[in-house]
Amino acid sequence: ARTLAIAETGLCHGELNPPEAMRTYSSIYADQEYYAHSMLDDGDAAWCAKTMEAGQWMQIDLGSPTTIAGVILQGRNNAAQWVTKFVIR
Repeated sequence: ARTLAIAETGLCHGELNPPEAMRTYSSIYADQEYYAHSMLDDGDAAWCAKTMEAGQWMQIDLGSPTTIAGVILQGRNNAAQWVTKFVIR
């Protein structure tokens, strides 16, 4: 799961954790909705890509241009799985 921290005039203003409706994924494991969740503290659910190959992605629509000052990553609550590398575009 991921939360995006935003900045206003260089100071950390707060955290964003947009709802699932604002998120899209390159693929979803077993094509099951259970694996299409990436909000922080969303129980045991977590986004899992269909394959463990590079190039999988998640997109979060923030609604308007937003300055991102940091990213928080959270692994799965019920398994030893987490993102080890990411790029923001």
